[in-house]
Amino acid sequence: GYATWKPYYGIVPPEYVRLAADDYARVDLAELEETCGEADGSYCSSLFGPFREAIQRFADDGAGFFYSIR
Repeated sequence: GYATWKPYYGIVPPEYVRLAADDYARVDLAELEETCGEADGSYCSSLFGPFREAIQRFADDGAGFFYSIR
């Protein structure tokens, strides 16, 4: 039950953030839109573009991440 459940905490080190930023930079937004389909394509690219830019800024700053799964 929930009384014994404990959240998981983790860290994404800066070098992994850099790897992710490098991978995300390779995504072609037009191809993403085409792959997601007519209904969802522009929605996917409208979210992915700013996300990719944010991860790039974090990588440029040498940032890592702390996260929790609850």
